[in-house]
Amino acid sequence: MNYIATKEQMQKIDRISITEVGIPGMVLMERAAYGVFLHLTKQIQKNNRILIVVESGNNGADGVALARMLHLSRYMVEVYYIDGVKNSSESFLNQLSIAKACGVSFIEDFQEVKTKEYDVIVDAIFGVGLKREVTGKQKEVILELNQKKGLKVTIDIPSGIDATTGQILGCGFCSDITYTMGLLKRGLLLYPGNEYVKEIKVLDIGFPNHVVEQVKPDIFTYSKKDIVLPERKAHSNKGTYGKVAIFAGSKNMAGAAYLAGRAAYLMGTGLVKIITLEENREILQALLPQAILSTYHDAKEAILMIEEAGKWCDTILFGPGVSVSACSEEGLKAVLQLEGKKQIVIDADGINLLSKHIDLLKESPHNIILTPHLKEMSRLNGQTVEEIERKLVDTAVEVSSQYSVTVVLKSFRTIVTNQAYGTYINTTGNSGLAKGGSGDVLAGMIAGLLAVGVKQELAPSYSVYLHGKAAEAAIKWTSEATMEAEDILKGIKKVIK
Repeated sequence: MNYIATKEQMQKIDRISITEVGIPGMVLMERAAYGVFLHLTKQIQKNNRILIVVESGNNGADGVALARMLHLSRYMVEVYYIDGVKNSSESFLNQLSIAKACGVSFIEDFQEVKTKEYDVIVDAIFGVGLKREVTGKQKEVILELNQKKGLKVTIDIPSGIDATTGQILGCGFCSDITYTMGLLKRGLLLYPGNEYVKEIKVLDIGFPNHVVEQVKPDIFTYSKKDIVLPERKAHSNKGTYGKVAIFAGSKNMAGAAYLAGRAAYLMGTGLVKIITLEENREILQALLPQAILSTYHDAKEAILMIEEAGKWCDTILFGPGVSVSACSEEGLKAVLQLEGKKQIVIDADGINLLSKHIDLLKESPHNIILTPHLKEMSRLNGQTVEEIERKLVDTAVEVSSQYSVTVVLKSFRTIVTNQAYGTYINTTGNSGLAKGGSGDVLAGMIAGLLAVGVKQELAPSYSVYLHGKAAEAAIKWTSEATMEAEDILKGIKKVIK
């Protein structure tokens, strides 16, 4: 897994590396600048005109060191020092002195920056420590740089982005490539900060592993090697790979049941039973003939089927396409009050119904996973969508802790959190997932992975990662605009293979 740091965690890692381990700050700074130099020079040409804009903190010092390295390698580089901060860091003053001694060209008049054209603009104004709103001359400079043409590059984090929350502090630099040091920063991934970042490269500048583990950020993301799925056994049968019961669908909503059931099968589940209205029988038998169907006419029959399924299955998924009818409401109560201890995934209208019966969630003995999108979370915790979006991670963690459940909060960056394993921020996927049916597929994937034996603390985050990768795979035969849930299902096959 790859840790994602807050500004405080990153500053602590930096401080311990310098003061306790004994790595000089200038060494880390030189490695940061050289890392950017190595990557940047693969992107640009010798005759490119380069502007590096700095302030007098440590981020500016990185920028000045980069300017020196480019200048000594005969690149056409100029530095504009805004000089809008009262106190300069010692590292910045040292780098400034070295750069001037090496003949680096400095621009003193901002009007000159305005009138010139550049092929590359490097933002080294503010780093992860920024806490205040950007105002005055610094804001004027950032807004002017955003209007200029050329490749926009940032050292560590775009100036004006809160490194922890992703909120915009007055204004933000719009970056094409962000070279961030040591670890990913939370603010680079969260809205609206993520909209100021197109490409992120994490550079290793020498923070010791044991220092990172000592600080141990509680948020992480995955790369491909982190996803380890259960092996299939030669000596096995359909019962070996688990049983999923799915309470889904309502009148004119058979598609959700199909998508969830199909997704569960694609994750390797041996048997899937769909409990749905009798009206959905024919279409589901045609779309998903491998599924076991249990159909009901009224709430009484639905409850009986849920109780029977509770004795039969390993995992229960409740909610895709069920609507907020009285029958579905009684069904949810029956699921939460089943005997024993089951793995239960509650999705879509299941969450909307749950918001009316939150006490049942507190009292339920089962291992429960909630998969709300922002509006469903709003109904669950009473906050507005805007409030939730501003504190996406905190909201997910609060609800998970309050009700002792796993929360999969679906957004551009889906958050998965539980007390046993910490908090995962997803970095896979694309806008093709913003379509009806996408959530049904994800819910089915989670239930399917649980049934085949993936631990509850891992199955939701694995599923979210794979769901996003399936959407990325689908781009090979469709576009983000034309992508449908069926494309995601097809993408799952490609990704798992």
